[in-house]
Amino acid sequence: MEAWIHPGRNRCNWGHRRTITAWGLRRTAEDELSVNVSQRYRFNTAQMLRGTLRIDGFASARAGYARGGLVTTPLSCEGRRLVLNIETGAGGSVRVGMQAEPGAPLSGFELADGQGLYGDATAEPSGWKSGSDLSALAGRRMGIRFALTDCDLYSYRFAP
Repeated sequence: MEAWIHPGRNRCNWGHRRTITAWGLRRTAEDELSVNVSQRYRFNTAQMLRGTLRIDGFASARAGYARGGLVTTPLSCEGRRLVLNIETGAGGSVRVGMQAEPGAPLSGFELADGQGLYGDATAEPSGWKSGSDLSALAGRRMGIRFALTDCDLYSYRFAP
């Protein structure tokens, strides 16, 4: 019963179960996908609208203001920094910690030392008190711990 594409600001788009998604997605910006949707009205008339999705926005790890989090399975650090695709509420944030194994934080990359990131960005660099350069961890297998407050975490990746 939840919307896949929200109707936006135009009140004419606010129809319950009257939207038909057309075939195909297309990239319309570096961080945006677009899809055509047909909106059915009374008397069998229709209007073609464009819906937008953020890149990697099909699913997210979501936490409310009461907080939540997750720990990834071990993966190999391939890059100098970790960037996140996030969307937070005004009082929300995400913190990141690196773990040698579950429950064993890596010195200098502990969750408590992570910068509280907030906003709406598709490539927000994470960082710690020691900085954001992960090149010392290159090739090392580790888990990533995310602490979320009023936040959607859509994706994460190592970047050069």
